[in-house]
Amino acid sequence: RVLFRSLAVSLAGVFLMVVPVLRNVSALSSIASRVAHGDLSAHVLGHRVAAADEMDALGGSIEFMLDKLRELVAHLRNASQAVARNAKELDSTAVGITTSGGDITHSVEKIAHGAELQTQLVEHARRLITEIAQGIERTAAAASDAEDASKETALVAQSGREVGRLAIE
Repeated sequence: RVLFRSLAVSLAGVFLMVVPVLRNVSALSSIASRVAHGDLSAHVLGHRVAAADEMDALGGSIEFMLDKLRELVAHLRNASQAVARNAKELDSTAVGITTSGGDITHSVEKIAHGAELQTQLVEHARRLITEIAQGIERTAAAASDAEDASKETALVAQSGREVGRLAIE
């Protein structure tokens, strides 16, 4: 008898613990099925922000996934509309480009000529900068030589002063 009561209480306890879990699994499964069939309006109701157990965490993850899917679908919808608008614009632009092909060829030739001229000017500027750099190097060398000569002159002057002092004594 005691064994039967213990068994009955244990079964009741297990039943009380399992039924809510099964109910949550069934609800999440139903939502997942709706999403799998393209229904992104589904929401996971009753999940807590701070997950208290695995079912709450799973519900929160599914809700987060749904939010990201909704954002992705909205982004794709906007992008496809933008592509359609741009396709229409490109179509009308292509007609204009076809009729102005000669103008484009002329413009490209002008650009090519301008690029060639710029290349020549850059080469000329490079040569001038090289010459200026060489001139600066020569000036620096001359300044160094002048400094050396000045030091040597100062030594000679000091020696001359010393000789003059010795001569006076």
